[in-house]
Amino acid sequence: MTIETGLRDKLAGTAAVSALVESRIYPLFVPQESPMPALAYQRISGRPTYSHDGDAGLGWARIQITCQAESYQEAKAVAAAVRTALTGASGVWDDTTVDAAFVENDRDGWADAREAPVVRLDVTVWYQE
Repeated sequence: MTIETGLRDKLAGTAAVSALVESRIYPLFVPQESPMPALAYQRISGRPTYSHDGDAGLGWARIQITCQAESYQEAKAVAAAVRTALTGASGVWDDTTVDAAFVENDRDGWADAREAPVVRLDVTVWYQE
């Protein structure tokens, strides 16, 4: 599996997140026909880590999570649940060992494909490759 699918499974398995979005967690974008609220995730950047001996087996990824809802308050509530679920998180996500995850920033916005408020969070994840 990938770190992206591991992150999706981590969010889906977090009670506070799934209480809000149920199983509406999508790669890349929230489909127009999806009920709200919903999440989308995508890798923004990433890189392996090297030592003098070569690949250190430690991966780093920045993943953007888009929290989309019918109202601004609902989008903020979903973002808060995601932040709580991921800040300082570690463990095995799917079959990937995650050393640490941190929400680095968030920003408010507007959905491109559907007129709806969004909160986008950038999450840095350190994991074993």
